[in-house]
Amino acid sequence: MMKKCISVFALVITLCGNIQSQPVQRANVYFQNNSAELTATVTGLLDTIYSKLPEGKKIRIGLVGDGEDFSMTRFSDERFNNVKEYLLSKNVKPEFIRYEITASGGEAVIEKETITSAKNISAIDDFFVKNIQTFNINPEEETTIRGEKGTEITFPAYAFLCADGSEPGSKIRIQLQEFYSRADLLKANLHTMSGNAVLETGGTVNITAFCGDAEAQLAEGMQISLAFPYKQFKEGMQTFNGFAEEGNLDWVASGEPSEAPVSEENMFYDPETEQYYSNIGDVFFQVNKNEAGLDSYLLSSGSLGWINCDRFYDDPTEKMEIIVSVDTALNPSVRLVFKNIQSVMSGYSDENGKIHFEGIPQGSEVSLVAYNIVDNKPFMAMKNIAVTTNSEEKMLLTETSKKWMERELLSLK
Repeated sequence: MMKKCISVFALVITLCGNIQSQPVQRANVYFQNNSAELTATVTGLLDTIYSKLPEGKKIRIGLVGDGEDFSMTRFSDERFNNVKEYLLSKNVKPEFIRYEITASGGEAVIEKETITSAKNISAIDDFFVKNIQTFNINPEEETTIRGEKGTEITFPAYAFLCADGSEPGSKIRIQLQEFYSRADLLKANLHTMSGNAVLETGGTVNITAFCGDAEAQLAEGMQISLAFPYKQFKEGMQTFNGFAEEGNLDWVASGEPSEAPVSEENMFYDPETEQYYSNIGDVFFQVNKNEAGLDSYLLSSGSLGWINCDRFYDDPTEKMEIIVSVDTALNPSVRLVFKNIQSVMSGYSDENGKIHFEGIPQGSEVSLVAYNIVDNKPFMAMKNIAVTTNSEEKMLLTETSKKWMERELLSLK
């Protein structure tokens, strides 16, 4: 008995070692005669067979007793059930174990699952350097800060509370990010959508305040004033606040419309500071006045965080839909970028992983951008489209370099 078990054990190892060169291999596992008990010898053989089975390959295992006729199936069902329970305890999935009756008796057919290595997918906005500007202000005084791209934000005196509800004392740290171009939005993986409605943006900021290391918030009833610079005035701009749910950002109108734009007659020149200023009531803003006469949208917000200066894009033209097919294994972000307005659409994914963009005005010139960071390597695809009808586009992402991806995004301006 021992000699036979040893010879069978050697036979199984030999067979398993040759599995890769044969379509479907088979082996026998010998139980004690007239028994379905899983002895240490049986479980040892099962472990050896499965460990040597290559991923994606199958093996047929005869479940026979020592000295039994191979055609006997008296204990086959019970033996298979015990073998299955053992393999399940080793984390073999049930769909990879099945039972078959053959001329030789009951057999277990085992397949080894192909395991695809999980890809390390990073956030786009963590891949590019974040331009975070820091300001230290005295919260007991009204203070105006000005970002590198021209956004001006005025904080009223005593506007802040620390996270625990206490007053911050004499110092608050403000962090500001500004996003004005299409490239800015794409590098931060942002969009300009309010629900299903397309927004045309006049600028986006993210404002965070800190009491020490903890975030601070605006006190109830307090509002900050914002000035977003523009080169061409657009009617209907208003405040939108960004709210994230399950990682998805949505822009919600606050009902705060832009004040009348700053005009030459509403600018005040201060010879002492050699700067131009304008105002909303008693709140004064520094205004960039160059030869073209750069003005600003004047808004307010009752909260910090993500703030958009946007308007709903109302185009009466017939609306089209674009469906985009991408490699779902790369889990890319897909954006539709308008060329005639400052707007970046996000789509929605269907059950097949296809991305749908709806409500695109017929005749629009757009760019489709699909991108992601996988295993710290950038993958990207871009396609320019004149939207004349409903269409389905296939985008094949290819590995690129960080420099090239940034260059492509900057080309969208």
